[in-house]
Amino acid sequence: VTGKLPFNEDFLPRLHAQVTAGRYPPIEVPISKELKDLVSQLLTVDPAVRLDTAAIISHPWFNM
Repeated sequence: VTGKLPFNEDFLPRLHAQVTAGRYPPIEVPISKELKDLVSQLLTVDPAVRLDTAAIISHPWFNM
């Protein structure tokens, strides 16, 4: 969507820390608020909270 990966670190321990903490830079390219919301929910670390397939399909951005 943005042309960049959400996690950008060359040093593997720092990359792992970013991924497991769910730390990624804010999306700076012009995309809709619905898409920003969807991406942030897809990158949620806790799988119990992260969107499942049914929630993705019913997300407002997916149905635009």
